[in-house]
Amino acid sequence: MKHQYWDSLLNSRICCCHLLYFSPGNYVIDIGGNVGIVSIYLAKEYPFLKIYAFEPMHCNYENFKENIKLNNIPEWVITLVNKAVTKDGRSVVISYNLANSGGSIVSDKLKNNSHDYRQCDEKIDS
Repeated sequence: MKHQYWDSLLNSRICCCHLLYFSPGNYVIDIGGNVGIVSIYLAKEYPFLKIYAFEPMHCNYENFKENIKLNNIPEWVITLVNKAVTKDGRSVVISYNLANSGGSIVSDKLKNNSHDYRQCDEKIDS
C-alpha cells in the first residue's frame, strides 16, 4: 500500500477525506473496510481516533490485517472484524466478481447466476 498515492486519492474530490475533522475521543465505523485504505489513512492522520472496521470478505480482511502491520498502526487504534454489517443481524450471502473483490454483492440469496460471479462457501454471520 503506497501511502503517497492513497493520500492523493483520499484527499481528492473523489473521497474528500481532507474535509473531515475529528477530536480526541471520536470514533469511526468503517463498514466494508476492504483492504483498509480509509481506516489506515484516518489512523495516520488522526492517531487519537478509535476505529472499528468491518470487512466480510476473507481475502480483503487478511490483506487489511497485513496493511495495518505494514503501516505500523498500533493495535488499539483499529479494531478489525471479519463480519458483514446488517440492520437486523441476519446472515447474508456474498457474491463477488473474481476480478474485483471490492465489488461484492450482499444479499439473502445469490441473485446473479453469471459465471463471472462466485458465491462464498459459507453464509457470513453479521
